[in-house]
Amino acid sequence: FIGYDLCRYFFELLHKYGINFQYYFNKNDLYKPLYSNFVIIKKENSGWENNYINIYKYDNYKLKKVN
Repeated sequence: FIGYDLCRYFFELLHKYGINFQYYFNKNDLYKPLYSNFVIIKKENSGWENNYINIYKYDNYKLKKVN
């Protein structure tokens, strides 16, 4: 799931916005990821970083998403 989500997310951006797709990371409404969301921010002097994390818990023997 993770590989599919990553490729689909970035290929959709690249297809719609071309080589300057990095300026539209958080404006991508073309694809709703299957596994995780993307909140990508520019890090000073080091590139880009996804700041989204999924948090799950077990409740009554079922896995539930917390965030």
